[in-house]
Amino acid sequence: MSFKNLQSVIKDFEDRGQLVRISEPLSPKLEMTEVTDRVVKNGGPALLFENPQGYDIPVLTNLYGSLDRIRSIFNIQELDDLGAGFVRFLEMAPPKGWVEKLKLLPVLKEVADVFPKTIKNAPCQEVVHADDPDLAR
Repeated sequence: MSFKNLQSVIKDFEDRGQLVRISEPLSPKLEMTEVTDRVVKNGGPALLFENPQGYDIPVLTNLYGSLDRIRSIFNIQELDDLGAGFVRFLEMAPPKGWVEKLKLLPVLKEVADVFPKTIKNAPCQEVVHADDPDLAR
């Protein structure tokens, strides 16, 4: 499965029982790290801490904590497939003619899809604090 953004990853993992939301306010310095440490050591799910104390932004941990989740995120079967894609691109020889250039178009599209996209309306722009923003947080 190919994911459009982090929100779609979170929704999919939550639907499959691979993510647990924690709404209890916890300290990011001690409590969140301890909970995450225990979950990681037991091969548990990804954790979304919705109310870290002192912060307004949720914290997602253990996202890459299992091979199944890594395979889902990167849409691969084996971890070696991820590296093989990079090697294939790095070892690519320059095309010698128009036909070879046309054959490279799918590969170039894969490379272009890796980079961030600039869009006009993003979910992060839904709430704007224009009056007296706190830049120290």
